[in-house]
Amino acid sequence: MLSSATRRVIVSNASKAATAAAPMTSSMSSFSAASRTQKASYWSTSNNSLAKRPILHQNQQIRTMFIQTDTTPNPESIKFLPNRTVLPLNSDASTTGFYVTRSDAADIKRSPLCKMLFDNIDGIKSVYLGEDFITVTKYAEAHWKHVKTEVFSVIMDFYESGKLAVTDVEEITDTTILEDDDEGTCLFIFLDIYFLRKKKSHPSIFIIYFVLKW
Repeated sequence: MLSSATRRVIVSNASKAATAAAPMTSSMSSFSAASRTQKASYWSTSNNSLAKRPILHQNQQIRTMFIQTDTTPNPESIKFLPNRTVLPLNSDASTTGFYVTRSDAADIKRSPLCKMLFDNIDGIKSVYLGEDFITVTKYAEAHWKHVKTEVFSVIMDFYESGKLAVTDVEEITDTTILEDDDEGTCLFIFLDIYFLRKKKSHPSIFIIYFVLKW
């Protein structure tokens, strides 16, 4: 049987050991809590990024189209290969191809594909259509990082439209100026194309546009 003095020594040593272990336990708890917080933050960030992605519902369709690119001797030009026919063999332009620059207004109107490219992408300088490829040439100040993304999108939109890349006659749209259009109609079309749709207008132009239209 232990004496009272021996019991006091054991109790005293146990108390010292518990006191010494307390900071370590607290430290371990803090580390564990920090780890849990870090993991929670990581998963929260991951979940948020996933939540921002478009969620497809049952009736929605995913647009898929495999478009390859190929370099050319000119660093300002890239060849896009949509793995589909661009110019049919029986078309007038299939033998020589169809080349158009941004300043060739009449030729652009003959090509729905070229028109879509020029209307939606400011950095494009010229377009050349071949039997199974589309060569896009950009301005030197434009960046391929942005231009390529837009070209991919326009090509997909074009093939979804079901239109021909080049037509024998000028395509008639709501912005086509006809011979019998009066000056007021021509003015509205001009304002609509260059100031409203391309969003390059100063606020005062909007006021002038709506006053004239009203």
